[in-house]
Amino acid sequence: MSVDATPDDGTTADARREVLGGRARVWWARRTWHDGVLVVMVLAFTAVFGALGIARHRGLLTHAFDAGQMIQAFWTIRHGGDVNTVTGLPFLGDHARFMLYPLALLGLPAQALFVAQSFTLALGAVPVYLLTARRAPRWAALVAAALFLAYPSLQWTALFDLHPEVMATTLLLLAFWAVDGRRHVVYAVMVVLALACREDASVAVGLMGLLLVLERRWRVGLLTIGGAVGGLVVATLAQRAANPWGLSVLEERFGYLGTTPGEVVARLAQPAETFAGLHLGLNGWLMVLGFLLPAAPMFLARWTRLLPALPLLVLSLLSTLPMQKTIYFHYGFLPTVFIFIAVSDGMVRLAALRPRARAVVTPVVAAVVAVTVVVGSPFTDLGYRGPDAWGKPATVPDQLARTFTPEFRADARAVLAQVGEGSVSASANLLPQLAERSEVYMFPNPFYPAWNGRYLTSWPGRSVRPTIPKDPPRWVVVDLVHTGPEPPEVREEVLDLLPEAYRLVSETPNVQLWEER
Repeated sequence: MSVDATPDDGTTADARREVLGGRARVWWARRTWHDGVLVVMVLAFTAVFGALGIARHRGLLTHAFDAGQMIQAFWTIRHGGDVNTVTGLPFLGDHARFMLYPLALLGLPAQALFVAQSFTLALGAVPVYLLTARRAPRWAALVAAALFLAYPSLQWTALFDLHPEVMATTLLLLAFWAVDGRRHVVYAVMVVLALACREDASVAVGLMGLLLVLERRWRVGLLTIGGAVGGLVVATLAQRAANPWGLSVLEERFGYLGTTPGEVVARLAQPAETFAGLHLGLNGWLMVLGFLLPAAPMFLARWTRLLPALPLLVLSLLSTLPMQKTIYFHYGFLPTVFIFIAVSDGMVRLAALRPRARAVVTPVVAAVVAVTVVVGSPFTDLGYRGPDAWGKPATVPDQLARTFTPEFRADARAVLAQVGEGSVSASANLLPQLAERSEVYMFPNPFYPAWNGRYLTSWPGRSVRPTIPKDPPRWVVVDLVHTGPEPPEVREEVLDLLPEAYRLVSETPNVQLWEER
């Protein structure tokens, strides 16, 4: 077969030349209007979700966990620190986010971080587009990229505070595009960067290696699996060394499955018993549908491209963290990678169908996507609300308009403007506004000894009494209306204690500001 011939898998002649390393035409000569539309879509996603991220931050809708701790991490690393006082842990003791260090050196201010997060996620549409365009018409590639940007889980990820690890979505999609095109150096670089994002990225890298093995790319697949194992070992050792209790996050969330591979396999061999203890309820199973149905073209993909998405969804269901069992937080950033590898392949197969078959299949797929995208969207009231805290949140416009009264916002802004330099203890929803400093605590830290310097977000109990620490924070900012993780009685106990060492600088019906005497 000549290079210009179209192979059986539907690869176009231009794509075949690219895969084989041909350079018949320079890249700018191959551009089409589809490429311009892709650029517009990426920039539009960045503008919309970057602006909404900033609006949520200004509107006090970001939280100590996770925007506050990330803003403080970036600021502290730039100033030579190594401990996050929001969590009470060294930066690698919570998650193995090695990427924090180079990203912090960019020096982005707090509000710019929300735009950067949206842009990084939007860039994932580019490898989805390029991967599809290798073997399908450009219109199919553009549809795949549009589905990626319209994907509800991706949009919720862009809106939920700050998480630098979500850049692994784009990095791993770029990695697969590179390895699919035999660009092995680019692939290796993308994989290493993805492993540096967070410890669980090693699971996704291992699944990518498995995918390559299933497609008989033995050497690169096995090397990838080996790299994933090495990345997991490094991340776990780093977390254990940095965490005062010698624990990793994976052990905290999945340790109940066992401590050895044999114990884990034995536990998973009894799925009914294992899942029954997790009390998944309706939300857990709706999460699976919420991930899969808005990406309906994936069901047309080859089974090798479809399979790796499923273990990551099962992993979310097995987690002891309730938030991991919905699409409304950032925990879908790794399943999204494999879902859209499958979407890309599904669009290739859809485009290759005979016209009559495509005329039947396309409306069905489009209807499933349209309905589930609207239901899962952060901009519509449609969807499952649920009887508990993990049902669908209010729409973004409703969050901005109704979470806090105008009076509360005005009081909070006026009080926050009076906080000067030095250490701070602030209520959870006010902390992100004050996080660009070396010492900031989530109230009632550090006034409860069981909370001081420890990663705890629940009340330690009636037997523990609040005290003024030896080195108290200079400022205390307290939301008098809304509580964080602490019960109202805990807030009142600390407020009764503060006059021993603090003077009341400012008081409104909604917010108090105290300064150390």
